[in-house]
Amino acid sequence: MDTRMLSLTQQVANWADEMDYSDKYCDDIYEYRRVTIPRNMVTALPVGRTMEEWEWRQNGITMSRGWEHYDHHAPEANVLLFRRVLGTDPKTGQIPPKMALKVQQRNQYVHELEQERQRMIQEQAQREQTGGMEY
Repeated sequence: MDTRMLSLTQQVANWADEMDYSDKYCDDIYEYRRVTIPRNMVTALPVGRTMEEWEWRQNGITMSRGWEHYDHHAPEANVLLFRRVLGTDPKTGQIPPKMALKVQQRNQYVHELEQERQRMIQEQAQREQTGGMEY
């Protein structure tokens, strides 16, 4: 193994020792947890997107199957947010069939909320451009 790879392997091991995993908390569809990583690890993570499972595992984050890195905690760049569908098999990562419809409905609802938010932002920008004059 070359020196650079050994160094990276050692760094990941050091990071893993310094990580903190929150207790799980739930809503009606997902269980959630926060993973606090060392601040110097933040620069090694992808920018502007969440990580795939293989990426967060490669960086020393260890959890059972089925967890999804779904967001970053904006106030603290070193806090990563994970979720998993309730009832997911921790060995296979498979979600219960009865939960698939609930997940789909939640995703649709979130999509609709985001569309409405974007519409409101555009309307606000138009009002600001016209000096607040209503049409």
